[in-house]
Amino acid sequence: MTSGQVVFSLCDYAQEFIREYKNPKIDQKVIDAIVVDFINYFAGIHCGMDLALYTDDLRDGKKMSEEGTVLQKNVILPTLNFRKDEYDEFGIIESVNRNDHMNECGGNAKADNAEAVKLIEEFIKGYMAA
Repeated sequence: MTSGQVVFSLCDYAQEFIREYKNPKIDQKVIDAIVVDFINYFAGIHCGMDLALYTDDLRDGKKMSEEGTVLQKNVILPTLNFRKDEYDEFGIIESVNRNDHMNECGGNAKADNAEAVKLIEEFIKGYMAA
């Protein structure tokens, strides 16, 4: 799997994830925004791709594809987990609010950062199992 394919397979999995993941402590639009923000962060840091993914892009149902450097899916798990921890250090909700032009939160996302970390962990776990 190429790095581009990993990123776009994350996007494809995210479409399924945001339909199924429910957390009564986090509004759905914040869940969507956290997932999009994490994918954009991962694509930029790990793959050098400015994905510019918006929450609307996950709802359109289109599958994505891209070519890039060879990278096996089973090799990417440590990278995903490392980036999740690094991303958490910046503050997930703060990052979502900074990038409010890409989501429907309007800079007013409300969620506990620990719940956001749990969401990212569930997203990564589900992606690796898919």
